[in-house]
Amino acid sequence: MDRFEGLKFSNCVSLLEALGGHGSSIEHLTRKYSEYSTRFDETLNFLLATGLVNKRGNRILLGRLNTTSETKDQDKASIYNSISRTLMARLISSSNSFATEVRAFLGNFKMQDGKLRFRPSFNANMQSANLRNFLMELDILEGNADSGYVIKDDNVVLRMITMPSRSIGRHEYLEILKKREDLGRRAEIEIIELERKRLANYPSLVRSIQHIADDDIGVGYDIGSFEGPDSRSESAERLIEVKAVSILSFEFHWTLNELKKARTARRSYYLYLLPVGSGGKFATADLLVIRDPFIRVFKNTKVWSRQCDSIIFNRSARDEHD
Repeated sequence: MDRFEGLKFSNCVSLLEALGGHGSSIEHLTRKYSEYSTRFDETLNFLLATGLVNKRGNRILLGRLNTTSETKDQDKASIYNSISRTLMARLISSSNSFATEVRAFLGNFKMQDGKLRFRPSFNANMQSANLRNFLMELDILEGNADSGYVIKDDNVVLRMITMPSRSIGRHEYLEILKKREDLGRRAEIEIIELERKRLANYPSLVRSIQHIADDDIGVGYDIGSFEGPDSRSESAERLIEVKAVSILSFEFHWTLNELKKARTARRSYYLYLLPVGSGGKFATADLLVIRDPFIRVFKNTKVWSRQCDSIIFNRSARDEHD
């Protein structure tokens, strides 16, 4: 069964626009959607499965989109991108049947020359045509049957290393880690430039901004900057930890050393979460700056979920079986 047969991202957007912010009865939604688009049942079932809409009795309600600002304040392009981000996040990390098919397809891509690539056989290309075209409409893939396909969205690359049901060889794993490291350093440089602009009226402070991570990665933050106009004391320290994050989820890794520094520095410590847009470009307009993240992130479990991906063990006594 081809679950993506008849599915188009443009139809998904049309249905969400027809739905509006307050929800709609199925009958009214069907009439409004069908004025401009087709495949209502397939599109609705897909959006229900991915959680972009919810059903309550005879009413369809809008689900939660991953966006950093209120939808009503966004232009149409921003809303389109928010839908795309949320949808791709669900298709990579959720457990519905559509997501399973997406993960199986993306599992074919292997790192080559710094890009995740896949050149399917003729039969495989035909079998995955509907899914492939859907991902190309989402602007996730580019390429063709002759030269193969490339994952062009770095948000997907950032998440694929932890994607369920995906096997990764040592060489590919190291390449992805190197790509993430390079991305992280570019993000730090981007933030240094933003800090220089923010402190432009304080030349002496601009000259004193330090790229700490270049000299010592063990201090628990990346950039030493200053409060400037945002504080009574212009020269008060601003300790900045930079994270290049997926614009799909704002997920980031926080080391124990960084967390300890955040706990001791408190309001002098900042997290700068810099989203990575399509093609590896930074979405600086969506930069999320968090002061005192020990309280606002680590202690704020209502807003931020967390998980442990490693555990440190120390031997404190001899085992009776030794």
